[in-house]
Amino acid sequence: QILPVDQRFIELFNPNNSAVNLSGWYLQRKTETSDLWESLVSSNDFEGKTIGAKSYFLIARQNANAD
Repeated sequence: QILPVDQRFIELFNPNNSAVNLSGWYLQRKTETSDLWESLVSSNDFEGKTIGAKSYFLIARQNANAD
């Protein structure tokens, strides 16, 4: 979800039958008007995190309304 800006989030889904370790992963973004990729979520933020089998992983600025 990209709008509204203050409620942006990214949801990752693991369709596999086993967990996925996110250590070492990172996310970058490139806007429509830019020629450069920029860091969105650093690998430090994913350190020690996993997505369970057939599960979701939510990345959000705030988690007050996250399930």
